[in-house]
Amino acid sequence: DTGFVAKLEVCLPSSTGPNYFGIRNLPTGEFRLVSIDAVTGVFSTISTTSVLNQVTAPDNSVITLNNQIWFGTNDWNNSNHYLYHVNTSNGQFAKADSIPMASGSNYIYLFYNCIRDTVFGIIAGSSNFVGAELIKIGQNGQLIHTGNYLNAPGTCYISDYTMLPDGRLYFRGTGNGAYILDSISTTTNLMPFSGTADIKLWAAPRMSCYTACNSQEGVSEIPNDQFISLYPNPIEDGFFTLKMEGEMKVEIIDYSGRVVLMENGKDEIRLNVSTLPAAMYGVRISSGEKISFGKIVVLK
Repeated sequence: DTGFVAKLEVCLPSSTGPNYFGIRNLPTGEFRLVSIDAVTGVFSTISTTSVLNQVTAPDNSVITLNNQIWFGTNDWNNSNHYLYHVNTSNGQFAKADSIPMASGSNYIYLFYNCIRDTVFGIIAGSSNFVGAELIKIGQNGQLIHTGNYLNAPGTCYISDYTMLPDGRLYFRGTGNGAYILDSISTTTNLMPFSGTADIKLWAAPRMSCYTACNSQEGVSEIPNDQFISLYPNPIEDGFFTLKMEGEMKVEIIDYSGRVVLMENGKDEIRLNVSTLPAAMYGVRISSGEKISFGKIVVLK
């Protein structure tokens, strides 16, 4: 972008296309929702809110499979944290809830489990799981206080995490260990590294929930000028259909690179993935000498 660039507080990849969604915190106190072309870098304004006079929390934002954004803010003047919801299709901002600060030390940390299509988070002091309350976002967008509190020794870097294939989160610890958070059982486990040396996990790249087949129609164009129709995605009833003109071989690949399912057919194939654990899988489609790749999400 060129010229005066207001602070880009949130920048998240679209789940349905090759672009990013961003939220700018304007000097006037407004928030601006923008779409960012991933190739050219051009910013396009979708909407601008009224003056909010709040500070966004960049690490406390998530985007869902249908491109709904949730993010937290800090309002130091009123000693509150606010949770916002943004509909990227119409640009509407909505305040979902507020949480009083506990001496300014508690924050809302948001996470997204794209395997279960669930937004959840914790209310906690910085870098500390001990005593943190687990929260969830309900189907109607309400904030649910679960009353479940996490209890794990030590501290971690809450913004440094990756999602495991089963939806659990793996956090970088401040010492020679890491933490696994299970949002379903609300448990946290310390995973110590072997040896007595100060061995640390320094990087935890976030697993992408992106799949080019997430549109309602499930249709995406691939570079070899063929068209693939794959639906539904995510998969809830154990079956999905793949359409492509001609003979094809379809392979479903798990996170370790192992082919867990393979099917051959012509023009249309209906695959049964009901025996596969809930996770994200790669899809490799071979037709002659041409190979295309995609992703599917299997829900349970």
